[in-house]
Amino acid sequence: MFVLGAGIFEHVGVFITHTYSYDQHRLMMAEAIPLATLLIEAAIVYSSTVLFKYLNTKLWMSIWVVGFLSVFQDFSIAPVYVHDTYKFYGVLSGQWNWAFKYHNSFFGILYQNFTSWIYMIGFYVALLYLGYWLGKKIF
Repeated sequence: MFVLGAGIFEHVGVFITHTYSYDQHRLMMAEAIPLATLLIEAAIVYSSTVLFKYLNTKLWMSIWVVGFLSVFQDFSIAPVYVHDTYKFYGVLSGQWNWAFKYHNSFFGILYQNFTSWIYMIGFYVALLYLGYWLGKKIF
């Protein structure tokens, strides 16, 4: 379900806000979004939720803790995607291309990209644990 939600979120960034785009020379594209990107995001969320289980903290804290863990992982992945460039037909393109160049940013990546992870992941994890709770109540 996270891959579907992340796909919708990514499509908003690419098609509606036109904030960034992905290089179209990649394999396994889901419209204009690489499937590998969605799967990496899902792996980040999964590994963060598994790590959270070992922290032995209150469940309500997972909304923020898993979001922060995801932000830290994205700090290392996003600059690599932006600066991993290739030349296709005379045009230099990164795996992930921002529409504008931002000053006062993290390796050219807008800070809101990282803070949005807290909200997106927090919302998803809240729904995930709500589903677990409802499942225990019903079954």
